[in-house]
Amino acid sequence: MMGDVLTVVLGGSRNHNQLPDEVVERLQTWINEGVDFVVGDASGIDTVFQSVLKKYKDVQVRVFTSAPHVRSNLGDWPVVPVDSGLKSRGSAMHTAKDREMTRIADSGLLTWDGRSAGTLANVIDLADQGKDTYLYVAPERSLLHVEDALGITELAHAYPEPFAEAQKRLRQFAKRNAKQHKPVGQSEKLFDEPESPHP
Repeated sequence: MMGDVLTVVLGGSRNHNQLPDEVVERLQTWINEGVDFVVGDASGIDTVFQSVLKKYKDVQVRVFTSAPHVRSNLGDWPVVPVDSGLKSRGSAMHTAKDREMTRIADSGLLTWDGRSAGTLANVIDLADQGKDTYLYVAPERSLLHVEDALGITELAHAYPEPFAEAQKRLRQFAKRNAKQHKPVGQSEKLFDEPESPHP
């Protein structure tokens, strides 16, 4: 967090190419309040958020990347590289920047297609840290304010498969970080189930 200013992580499902009105309104409110933003460098929703923020001269934005080179930085903002410690360039590599963004953020504004485990993992991660998220759920066409464990429980019941996959990804990240002796940017307090002894 820059000083005492609220920091908000932006993101969501990569297949989204526009922001719903409810998300734009929430984003506009924060811009007017002078909030700092952190956003990823992927194509899709990251780039959409960047294109909106670029219209404002005084907005404070940092772009996070775990790729060898930043992939998208429309506003020429400061770039924060996050080393994943992985040689593979798959989705697991980019998880490192997500965990770092949720670690330093105070709140989140995410769009979700109802299927993406990565986006849901960010919501769970924020909730585990006692942080709230404004989550636009596309299948429901609604902007949810996930403030506590109750909100997470409702998501788990409504979307059990992506929720289970999101939990799995968070556990895998925690294990990788433990092996690398790095601070873990998320906890496993909410709804963490014992892993199966079977492979």
